[in-house]
Parts: sequence; C-alpha cells; structure tokens
Amino acid sequence: NEYLYYANDVTLARATMASIVQFNNTFKTGLNSGPHPMETFLGKLYVANGNNLLEVDSTDTISSSAKLNPGLPANYVIRALKLDQSGQKLVMIASTSDSGSLDGDCRAFMWEGQTAQYNYEVPNSDNRVTAALSSNGPLYIWGNGFYGTTMRYFNGSEFKLLRLIKGGYNPPLAGAVESLGDLSTWGA
Repeated sequence: NEYLYYANDVTLARATMASIVQFNNTFKTGLNSGPHPMETFLGKLYVANGNNLLEVDSTDTISSSAKLNPGLPANYVIRALKLDQSGQKLVMIASTSDSGSLDGDCRAFMWEGQTAQYNYEVPNSDNRVTAALSSNGPLYIWGNGFYGTTMRYFNGSEFKLLRLIKGGYNPPLAGAVESLGDLSTWGA
C-alpha cells in the first residue's frame, strides 16, 4: 500500500493512496506536542517527536517512538528534518526557542542511523530554525536571527549566511519550502 502520512498535534495519521483516498486520523497516537516534520531515511519514515524520533518501518509498524537513546538534550525540539548533501546522514534541526524571541539556541544534530545516538552536532547562530531544504546539493535552513529572517547553507562543517531578510518577516514553517530547478521558494 502507498500512504500519505500527516500529523496533527499528538497523532500520526495516514491516508491510503488508492483510487479513493481514505483517511485514518488516529493511525498512531502518542506523539509529543510540537512540530512533526518527516523524512524517509534508510528505508524508514522518521517523524520528529519532541527531542527524539518516531520510526515507522517498512511493514508500517512503529518500531520506536524514541529511536535515539539518549535523545537530543531535553530542552531542544526538532523543528526540521532533512538529509545531508550526501544522503548518508539525517539532519535534525532543533532549537530551544519556540517563538521569534532572541533567547534560544539552535543546533543541527547529525545522525548516520547506525547507532542509537546522534553522531555530532553543529551550532548555528540563529535562535530558531523553522524549515530546511536539500536542493541541488547544499542543505539550506531558514530561521530567526538577531536582525531578521535568515537563510543559511551548510558547507559541510558550518552554516554560512546566504541571505538576511529584514522587515519583520517570519521564517517559513517546515514543509513551506520547495525547490523549482535552481530556485528555492518559500511562503512566510
């Protein structure tokens, strides 16, 4: 079967992609409150679950609601999931701030999927990152910086500032970014 997965506040849901779409709004429960970006990696679906990952295997079974052991530091919430440039690491963009305030900390946690712990982390000078996009190689992230909305790219060792968007715009939410050829688009 082919499914479209979606999440509300505390439930992972799915729709059967047949000739008639059938929604199952209570497919799996038990998610933590917060954003639930999703990414496929190593043949499984990973869903952000607070400071950890929920794993759905190829048999459509939740094999773990807390895949990482230990999870990310307790005060971090995963806000975006993407694969790195090589497709060999799952990048979990997490921050301590859930608002546009300037008091948060943001980091990218890299995980190769072979161990229960993330492999390493990369700090980011933004207080919050809300979206990520892997397009034509680089990994791009959008967030709140001190002077406005930022767009950064990962060069393999750090996040470099690509654009600063002044004027009080909020960064896009996870899933509100897309690439069209060489263009990156987003809604704010």
